[in-house]
Parts: sequence; structure tokens; C-alpha cells
Amino acid sequence: QQLPSGPDVMTYGATMHACEAKWQLVLHLLDKMQSKKIQPNEMISASVMGACAKGSPEKSTELFTSLKEQGIRQNKVSYTAALSACHKD
Repeated sequence: QQLPSGPDVMTYGATMHACEAKWQLVLHLLDKMQSKKIQPNEMISASVMGACAKGSPEKSTELFTSLKEQGIRQNKVSYTAALSACHKD
């Protein structure tokens, strides 16, 4: 079995989780990930939602809708972050 030649969804997820206090960086990582055709999963969604809910509530609710429309599964963390962002708006 061959190892991935670059970052994969788990690498991006771990990095996003570690950088949650820097929401702009998390968004940059999401864009970079998607430009490499790596499909976000619910862990990625939760990290992005959590970071944006703290730093940019408006962006958080926008991303929630966008990720959901892309068919990315949401989990309790994503829903909680979206609700929290709505409360801050």
C-alpha cells in the first residue's frame, strides 16, 4: 500500500483543529484543501465552524449553509457552532 504523497483530509483536519483560534488561517486551509480536490468531512466542517463561530459569526453561518449544500455531513459540533454564531450575530 502506498502512502499519500501530500497532506490528506486527516492532516488538514488536525492542522485546522490545532489552529482554531486563527479563523482566517482555518479558512485558508479549507480553500487550499478544496483546491487540491480533497473533500472535507464532518471533522473538517466542525473545525471550520468552531473557528469561524469564535472569530467571524457571519462567515460561520454562511459556511454552514455552503458545506451542507456540498453534501458535507454535519455533526453536533457543527450545529452547536452554527447556533452559537447565530446568537452572536
